[in-house]
Amino acid sequence: GLLHRLLATRLGAVHATALTLVLASSLYVFPAGVWLLPDNAGWLGVLAVLGLSLRVRYRARLVVFGSLLLVPLVLTRQIHLWAAAAVWTAAWMGPELGGVWRIFERWPRRLRFFAIAVLASLPAFAAVGAFVWVWGGLVPPMFQGAYHGANPATPALTLSVAGLLSPAFAPWIVPGLRDLWRGGKGWLVLALGFGLVAALVPSTTFDPEAGRISGIWTAASKLPVLMGRTSPVVLILAPVGAVAVASVLARATPRSGWILLGALVGFVTAQSATHEAWQRYHEPCVLIWFALAIAEAPVERRSIRAIYAVLPLAIAAVMALATGLRIAGERSLPVLEPELFERAVSEDPLDGRPPPADDAGADGKP
Repeated sequence: GLLHRLLATRLGAVHATALTLVLASSLYVFPAGVWLLPDNAGWLGVLAVLGLSLRVRYRARLVVFGSLLLVPLVLTRQIHLWAAAAVWTAAWMGPELGGVWRIFERWPRRLRFFAIAVLASLPAFAAVGAFVWVWGGLVPPMFQGAYHGANPATPALTLSVAGLLSPAFAPWIVPGLRDLWRGGKGWLVLALGFGLVAALVPSTTFDPEAGRISGIWTAASKLPVLMGRTSPVVLILAPVGAVAVASVLARATPRSGWILLGALVGFVTAQSATHEAWQRYHEPCVLIWFALAIAEAPVERRSIRAIYAVLPLAIAAVMALATGLRIAGERSLPVLEPELFERAVSEDPLDGRPPPADDAGADGKP
């Protein structure tokens, strides 16, 4: 509902509905809403912070409401502390800029508001710090053996997810790509190069032990490996995703473009700090980011053709079908006795399934 409202004011109800349905039909959004996991509550907070940062021009209002939103956001999902980057960038930007490179004009005034925004976000940092102090680490004690270390393949995954989902936003990506081709080939080459580096430098093969499992990584496991470390799936999708990101940024206003870029960099940086590079942690953010970026292009609503909604609606239908088939194919979870459940969780907190069959008696009961 919030995403639709943010989009409808710029794109109209039809296109807002089409883009919102793409998000709602995602396998990593719909089930998390049915089972009331904290994931979607966290993404709601992220959407609220990004929407506020993009739309509110008065710095005082931005700082107050932005800092207030960050606290419940990090109380829900601590890793979303990265959203503070959007508030900070918006505070530095202030009102609309006249050009992309005017961000350092009147820098003392910008620095003052930036510092105020950083100070106002300290309660959110203090909340995360309290969790770290209580847990003795960045995750709860029971998960500290499972979640550890960073993952250099995270940027490649984010860009690959962007490339995979880019067909849903193609009607808005193509005009930006055309603009880059005509007057910004250097940026186009830079985006392609960044995507290739992200795909080639770290290992991007399917590897559960390295946190690369499910989603795109599963598709990568079906194809041969290049040079012993690179998946052709990621090698194709990551540059496509980088170009798609550059294309929508090229159409956004200078102020919105910097805020969106700051948010994306903050998100990738935060996700790179965790060992698990899972698509479920990336796809909702990429869908939200693209939708908001599209709405920030300075295009009059009447110039947006109705046919633009056809492709995202078709992609949403395909995603809904895939989500439905996945749900239909899931086996019913067993009903565990309390003591058996506690034992299963203590053995593998990321699993929660019953202990192995060799612990059962002849009648199959533990």
